[in-house]
Amino acid sequence: TGNSFSQNFDFSLPKGLIDPDAPLYLGRAIFELIAHHQELLECVQSVVEHESGEEETNNDDDTTTCQHKKPIRLYSNPVQHIRLKPPASVGPVKAERGSVKADATPWHQDSGVLTSDADETQVWTVWIPLGSDVDEFNGCLQVVPKSHQEFQTVVPHCPLGAGILSIPDTLIDKAHVQPVPMKRGSILILHRRLFHASVPNLTDHLRSSLDLRYQPAHQPTGRSYFPGMVVGHDYKNEKDTAGAVHQDQKEQELEERAVSVSHEEWQRLWYEARRILSAPENQEIWKDFDRWHTHDGMATHDMCA
Repeated sequence: TGNSFSQNFDFSLPKGLIDPDAPLYLGRAIFELIAHHQELLECVQSVVEHESGEEETNNDDDTTTCQHKKPIRLYSNPVQHIRLKPPASVGPVKAERGSVKADATPWHQDSGVLTSDADETQVWTVWIPLGSDVDEFNGCLQVVPKSHQEFQTVVPHCPLGAGILSIPDTLIDKAHVQPVPMKRGSILILHRRLFHASVPNLTDHLRSSLDLRYQPAHQPTGRSYFPGMVVGHDYKNEKDTAGAVHQDQKEQELEERAVSVSHEEWQRLWYEARRILSAPENQEIWKDFDRWHTHDGMATHDMCA
């Protein structure tokens, strides 16, 4: 039809103007996966805590270990989506705002699609292929290995229209691009600054995937208007046995925001966010999500000229 269809299955709101009846899929199964899947959350928790740890070097044998002040409260970042990539031969030719068209997804960093207050947030993306294995023929991801180490900040992202962004070609080390074929149901965990993209689906079958995001609870999400939640083990009733941890006022406010919720409360929070963001007086809020445009619609960086 040439129109976006994936929002009907999505469990987050689109990046753009939001209708009061914008579709949201908030079923119990996806909630349980995000909030309570033990193996997934333990894996993510270990990655988040490793990055958040303080390195300590043993001078006797030059080994390095990570020391943690206290367990990290794991938080579900609300920038989360189901991705439906139909065959390129039959999919939408042009994307609507807030959706990705059916062919290749451009190069980007996940921090680049968040607001700038989350540039230092230790957010990790969990990418999960669903209905089938993925490879270079049906739309797998491709990455530039170690690009998150080469680029220690968020690089410029150029607007391509319809809310789609792309890293300038001059920054992509195409000689080292690596496709990432995966078995369905396996997970790929991506650093927030890693350059990645996806290839077109050249088969006759739909390619589907999930991208979930997790972070420490006391850090900004880059979508302040969307609801997140504490997931997995809840530390709110535990004492800090490692001594006092100093937080500024903003961190304390974010910690107070971070609570575990039931499935019903999670649904209510999303419906309330949709109601607020679709109100006529709030129709300009979506522009707060778009850091790469000026108010007159021009790209903010000269690399995008």
